Amino acid sequence: MNLYTLYLAAPIDGLPLPLHPASIKVKMYAELSGFAAQTVEWDRDHNVSPTGKLPMLVAFMNNMLGEPLILPYLAAQSYDLDSTFSAEAKAEVCAFSFIDDKLDNIWRFHLWGNEVNSERNLYHSCAGKNLFVSAVRKIVTPPETQNMRYNLQTPEKVYGEASDLLHLLSDKLSDKLWFFGDIPSSFDTIVFGFLYCYLHADLPDASLSHMMQRHENLVRYVKRVEAQVFGTASPTPTFENKRLMYNDIERFPLFPKKEKKVKTLGQKQTNTLLSYGALGVIILLMARTAFTQKLVEQ
Repeated sequence: MNLYTLYLAAPIDGLPLPLHPASIKVKMYAELSGFAAQTVEWDRDHNVSPTGKLPMLVAFMNNMLGEPLILPYLAAQSYDLDSTFSAEAKAEVCAFSFIDDKLDNIWRFHLWGNEVNSERNLYHSCAGKNLFVSAVRKIVTPPETQNMRYNLQTPEKVYGEASDLLHLLSDKLSDKLWFFGDIPSSFDTIVFGFLYCYLHADLPDASLSHMMQRHENLVRYVKRVEAQVFGTASPTPTFENKRLMYNDIERFPLFPKKEKKVKTLGQKQTNTLLSYGALGVIILLMARTAFTQKLVEQ
C-alpha cells in the first residue's frame, strides 16, 4: 500500500505535461529523487485540495502538504537532490532558486496581465480549470491579488525582465547538461517547469515562446529533460496565427518614445515674445473695456 498520494494538474491542449510550473516541478523532483507516490492528475475542480491549490501531497495519517512545503518535506525524508553537492554549491543553488518568484510573476502576467491572452483565458484557461479561476475571483482574493502585483507594472517592464532572466539562464546553463553540472539539482526542477510552460503555452500572444526560442540551449535543455525524465516529446511550437505583441525585446524600451523636437534659441525667443505680446493685447483690451464702462457711468 502506497503511503503517499500526489495531486497534480492534468495535461491539456494535447501536451504530455501540464501547463502548470508548480506541478511540473514536484513531478520532476519526485522522478529524479526516486520518490514513489500514487499520482492523481486532476482537472475537474480547482478545489481538489483544502487550500484550492495544486500540487498537493497527502502523506500517511492524512498529513496534507501544499506546494511550498513539498520539496523541503521530500528532502527531509532522504529524497534530497542536492545532498551530494558541496556547501558552497548548495548555497549557490539556494541563491539562484530565488528566481522562482520572478518567473512565476512573469508567467501569471503573461496569462492574466496580457490583454490578448487574458481575454482568451476567460473562456478557456491554458492552465486548466483547476488552476486558474475567473478573473473576478482573482481580484477579490487577497493572496492571488498579491501574486498578481505585476498587473501594476507595464508590459514593457515585465517582458523586458523576462528577456533578461532568459539571457541569465542561458548564460548559466551554457553547454552543460544541468544548470549546476553533470547531475540535476533542485534548481533544475524549479526552472524546467517555467521554461516548459513559456515554450509550449498555446496562447494568442506567443511572446514568451518567441523569447524562449531565441536561446537554442534552453530549448535543447527543455526537450532533453522532457524526454529523459518524463519519456515524452512535446511538439515544437510555431507562430502561425499567433501574435507577437512584444516582438522586439532585445533592449528597452520595447516601444520607443517619440523623439522630442529640440527648439533652438531663436525659436524659444520667438515663442517668448509671442507670449508676452498676447498678454499685452489682453491687458490693453481689459483696460479699454474698463475705460469705456467708466465713461458710460459718467
